Amino acid sequence: MRIALAYTGGTIGSVGQPLDPMPAAQFRDWWARKIAPELPEGVAPFWIDFDPPLDSSQAEPTDWARLTRTVLSAAKVGADAVVLLHGTDTMAASAAALGYMTTLLDTSGAPIARLDIPVVLTGAQRPLFDDAGNIREGTDAFTNVMDALSRMRGMEPGVHLVFAGGTYPGPRVLKVSTLEDHAFDCPNGPVRAATLPAADPSALIDQLDELAPELGHRAVIAVGPTPNPPSALAAGLAGVVSALGERLGAILLLGYGTGNIPAPRQVAPQLRAARARGIMIAIGTQVPAGAVAPDIYGAGSWLGEIGVLPTGDMTMPAAQAKLHVTLALAATRHWSDAEAEAFFTRPIAGELGARP
Repeated sequence: MRIALAYTGGTIGSVGQPLDPMPAAQFRDWWARKIAPELPEGVAPFWIDFDPPLDSSQAEPTDWARLTRTVLSAAKVGADAVVLLHGTDTMAASAAALGYMTTLLDTSGAPIARLDIPVVLTGAQRPLFDDAGNIREGTDAFTNVMDALSRMRGMEPGVHLVFAGGTYPGPRVLKVSTLEDHAFDCPNGPVRAATLPAADPSALIDQLDELAPELGHRAVIAVGPTPNPPSALAAGLAGVVSALGERLGAILLLGYGTGNIPAPRQVAPQLRAARARGIMIAIGTQVPAGAVAPDIYGAGSWLGEIGVLPTGDMTMPAAQAKLHVTLALAATRHWSDAEAEAFFTRPIAGELGARP
């Protein structure tokens, strides 16, 4: 089995104090000396380039395009699986974005084919190496790497996350701890993506070439209520819309509970003004688990009248990534608002179980 391996940065490859990702050449050298001899017999991944590496807290949508191109390039040269060593801060968003962008879409955004190899993201809560290049005492990185490489045989195609002994569907994961080894979970359970024909990597690269110039071109801003006077959220929304202007593409509201946004008298005018400027608005929740259903309570039922889209049971990283991909598709394919909204609420890569 030909496994492609990419070091993209993150805690797993960090050294120093404070921690920062080491250069790719240094990581590969230390890997060759300390990790390669420990790999099980028959497991000999080949390296693919992702350079320069980055702290995942600084990852942008353009980096999702870099990740996708890395994966597709590996598939094109015959990789049977790809493992990405990635930072934990934005791993969930990257996993979701990879799910969307390794799915081939027709002109309306409906999925028609999918990359037919497994793609695994893993990382660590503590660095793999100490500052002298030895395997760090007490690291979780070594086990995560070994698990990721050893579980590839028999793994279904699609994007997965392997961490702390668990294997999760990438578009459904959420980071749940800042320090504990068990850093990720799937709070709304796994969802099996629809079975599709195998996508030609070259066709997916063509699709990526179409999307990449627009990916991240317009911002997606997450904002939600807190226990403040109603005017605070209204002022915050007005400030964001005014400050970003044409660079603002979407607002993700992080509501209470099932999607409640209190004080419609103060907030609704700001949302209507944003919609009038062509800004997409979606409603999620500040709660880690459960589906959004804003029409249950009066505090959320008014959102539908403005055209706010529910996120269903998507995680918020998956919803944020999907909004970015939606905006890029809408710009390149000249979609109407209705076409963009249909794509956002349609299951693409197993990110969505309870459909809005």
